[in-house]
Amino acid sequence: MHRIFKSAFILIPILCTSVAAQTLYWQTGTRDAVLKGEFKNASVDSSGRISSAPPIVAGFKTGEQFSWSGATDASGNFYLGTGGEGKLFKIDKSGKGSLLFDSNEINVSAVAIGPDQSVYAGTSPDGKVYKIGRDGKASVYFDPKQTYVWSLAIGNDGALYVGTGETGRIYKVTSAGADAEASLFFDSSETHITALAVDSNGDLIAGTDSEGIVFRIGKDKKAFALLDSPLREIHELAVAQDGTIYALALSESAAKPAESASASSGPETVKVEIPDPTAPATSPTPEKSRYEVSDAKSVIYKIDKGGGVGVLWNSPSETVFSIAADTNGVIAGTSGKGRIYRIQENADAVLLGESDDEQVSVIRKDGAGFVAATSNQAGTFRFGSGNAGEGSYTSPVLDAQTGAKWGRIYSSKTGSVRFETRAGNTAVPGESWSGWQAATGADDVIGSPGARYLQWRAIISGGASLVSTQVSFALLNIAPEVLSIEILPPNVGLASNPEIPVDPNVEALGLNPADFGVAVVAAPPRRVFQFGARSFQWKAEDRNKDVLKYRVYLRKEGDNVFRQIGMAQTDDYLTLDGRTLEDGVYTLRIEAMDSGSRTQSETLSGSRTSEPFVIDNTAPTLEMAGQTILRDGKLSMKVRAIEKVGYVAKAEYSVDGGQWKPAFADDGIFDGSLESITIEALVGADSPSIVTLRVFDSSGNYSVIRSR
Repeated sequence: MHRIFKSAFILIPILCTSVAAQTLYWQTGTRDAVLKGEFKNASVDSSGRISSAPPIVAGFKTGEQFSWSGATDASGNFYLGTGGEGKLFKIDKSGKGSLLFDSNEINVSAVAIGPDQSVYAGTSPDGKVYKIGRDGKASVYFDPKQTYVWSLAIGNDGALYVGTGETGRIYKVTSAGADAEASLFFDSSETHITALAVDSNGDLIAGTDSEGIVFRIGKDKKAFALLDSPLREIHELAVAQDGTIYALALSESAAKPAESASASSGPETVKVEIPDPTAPATSPTPEKSRYEVSDAKSVIYKIDKGGGVGVLWNSPSETVFSIAADTNGVIAGTSGKGRIYRIQENADAVLLGESDDEQVSVIRKDGAGFVAATSNQAGTFRFGSGNAGEGSYTSPVLDAQTGAKWGRIYSSKTGSVRFETRAGNTAVPGESWSGWQAATGADDVIGSPGARYLQWRAIISGGASLVSTQVSFALLNIAPEVLSIEILPPNVGLASNPEIPVDPNVEALGLNPADFGVAVVAAPPRRVFQFGARSFQWKAEDRNKDVLKYRVYLRKEGDNVFRQIGMAQTDDYLTLDGRTLEDGVYTLRIEAMDSGSRTQSETLSGSRTSEPFVIDNTAPTLEMAGQTILRDGKLSMKVRAIEKVGYVAKAEYSVDGGQWKPAFADDGIFDGSLESITIEALVGADSPSIVTLRVFDSSGNYSVIRSR
């Protein structure tokens, strides 16, 4: 059934870097990118070329909210049916309008013009068909005893066809006051007959909801299905002069209740993604065939005179709400931004213009041009005739995600195209933004102040065109952060792994290896045994994607200052030889600097201090506590272990060089600098035995003591 639709877009910008991710370029050249902006008397073709266009001439504002239906008569008058209070307005070619008929129903959901130029208006709910004569007098022409009258069409013989819901019936009415049962023409198994048209042979074409079927119904009342769409609703039908039938189908996902439609909240926003040179290049997602409609919100089908069915156009994001037949295709009106497209046989969708209202609900042919009606503020406008004058295109808003300074606007254009920019620090342009300021000089230098957001506007004179645009900018520097420092266990060293080889020609030319499918990511170091080693790994982040260098500082507990170790490095790990340091408790400080991408005056840094760690090169001291006792084949010895820096961590013993067995602290846990250990070992009764005890500290140092 009839609904009002709204669509949304997400724009991913095309960005590239010049030197070390400092200069960024926002490119607007493809059609998808251009469509995120706003148009005033401007159009864009399938390649993304923007040109000035014949103006959209605003007409009559009804004061109502929703436009439901419309038709034009032989004199060029447009009759608009609205929703909310069920009114019918007459608007002449000059745009002057007046209320023609005020029904008792909520919606005037269908309008048709009879051979005598009388106007028929179908209403819903409690559906009736009214006839309004040339003198403006209205009367009930037909009462189908149905809830909804969704569609009307005039047959070649002058009969009125009436499509209804909720029982999906079509009536053929030839006189006022006709009986509904006697006038029944086709009783479908569908819920609603949402669209009606008459083809070049005089047969009736009907579109339905909720199975999305298009029927051809002959004079014998026999129906033949021309199309069974996977989408729910055939919303509108248009028949071209050559007999081609165009059917607009809408999906369930596209529908929203009419009462929820609202005006656009503001311009689109483009969030900058800073290119990461370490990321591999990815292949673009291939475009889907237009015949793949499983995720489409709206589809325009073409049915030729021989019954062949094709998909002229479909969109998973944009909802077409109205169509009118045109040469080699259709004129289509959308919801979301109230746009008008010309969609032709090659599936190109050329944007002809953009209305001031959110939804184009009705389009009808009007001589050399077209007349259309909008919703959210139900009114009319005319377009498609006249000469192109001056038009303008306003870009979406660029969000640099931090403060930025602006460079130039590089463009490919023909004729006279002038640029203006404005900038601010709020997401939606408003009073706190700078005013529009002309770009200056032959290079179109941007004069707007540095800020987080930027928007540009092109003023295009008649005959000129804008092919592509590129804005250069640089993010204001943000200091890097050291996010974490990991302290590895003692005696674990870190050794570098081989780097991925890169063609030297790529490096010599300053190209990004990622463009060649090579991700230049430093391989993480491998862990190796290194006695006395103390190793550290850290993670750092730079929001500007600058190349980072690190300084490492060390301080012993009790000292006043950190002392730098070695020179600045690019590796994010370090191994110290702990044997070169005196025993004690130390802390490490890592300073990250973006000097790899910045001048000395621009360089910023950030740092983090590690948790304390121990350098311990001294093994525990072991002392016998009392005499070793041998009795009945059991040897008992007691040892005291003393650790100066760390703590006693583990002990084990061996009898006569045999297998090492665990020994335990007398208090049940090794965790102190002084521990008592008692060994009771079974030994031979006939020959003397030696029990060896070794004790480890928390740094892996150990001492050995033997029984006497």
